[in-house]
Amino acid sequence: MTRWSRHLPWPPLAVAAGIVVLRLPSLSEPQWASDDGFYTAVALISSKGVPLYAGVYDNSPPIIYWLHRLLIALGSLHDHLLVQLVATAAVVASALLTYAVVKRVASVPTALLAASLAGFALSLPTLDGDLLGVELVALPLFVGALLLAFGSRPISLVGAGALLALALATRPTYALDSLALTV
Repeated sequence: MTRWSRHLPWPPLAVAAGIVVLRLPSLSEPQWASDDGFYTAVALISSKGVPLYAGVYDNSPPIIYWLHRLLIALGSLHDHLLVQLVATAAVVASALLTYAVVKRVASVPTALLAASLAGFALSLPTLDGDLLGVELVALPLFVGALLLAFGSRPISLVGAGALLALALATRPTYALDSLALTV
């Protein structure tokens, strides 16, 4: 192995490329799931000044609606590909963060396998991996918090807390996952 090949980021790039190839069929899916419709409708109505939860209601935390408001502003009402690209980015980010977490405690091949399995499982349509739901949006935040929690510098630990807070504001059940990791 040459000095340069040791420093090339090929394992994470291979994982990212594999996930994108695996998810290519979902990029052409139309907006068909009820969650997609609810998130989009609530985001659209609240963008007209109707207060969230008081005037328009769905039972998800506000971050998912804020994200969908941003996607609407970027054109997702006319092109659902944008939503699918964001979902793909969330899966790639989750897998790469999984790689980084596992690499801190195990070998590169183990981290590569863990990241690949995470990307595969998160892409399965039977697990709603082709939908941009609260779980998929919150997961990179949660795994990013876990990665930063390995740091010893105060800024890393504050960052871990901030990412965990955002994950909890997106999907409150991640509090239970946090407790499980603590134990």
